[in-house]
Amino acid sequence: MLQDLGDYAGAKTLLEKTLKFAEQNFGADHPNTATSYSNLAATLRALWDFTGAKTLLEKALKSDEQNFGADHPNTAISYSNLALALRDLGDYAGAKTLLEKAIQSDEQNFGADHPTTAIRYSNLATVLQALGDYAGALELSGKSVRINKKTLPEDHPTIKTVESIYESIKKEMNIK
Repeated sequence: MLQDLGDYAGAKTLLEKTLKFAEQNFGADHPNTATSYSNLAATLRALWDFTGAKTLLEKALKSDEQNFGADHPNTAISYSNLALALRDLGDYAGAKTLLEKAIQSDEQNFGADHPTTAIRYSNLATVLQALGDYAGALELSGKSVRINKKTLPEDHPTIKTVESIYESIKKEMNIK
């Protein structure tokens, strides 16, 4: 709630206490602790502490892989979250690998036309764009736009977000 109100420092303090409690009571590899790692990492990313977020997200991913396996939806979320931290740090190759794993899991669990899968397509598109693969980025971002327009209400904010990514890729490619 504090993060939603823009009080990232306050949120960080409470999330650090929550994480300490989870580690003491559940252990470092428990799913509840993995959730605490991820929650604190989201706040750290908002505070531009990408290295701190990466460290926590690596722990969350390790826990999710151990507890759920590589193809579980929770693990796909951890792949995606860590990929975004790596993207923030400029490790586009690492981000690409993790997003491809997340997409593989999402396609298997939800299907290729699911909104969750579409978000991963859009995230991978931004990474491909950074890597200079504009054709791949355009294809995935366009796919994300089509899926979201088909599956979400027309005024859903995700549609505007993925359309913006698609348009930025088109602009960079000089496509009108």
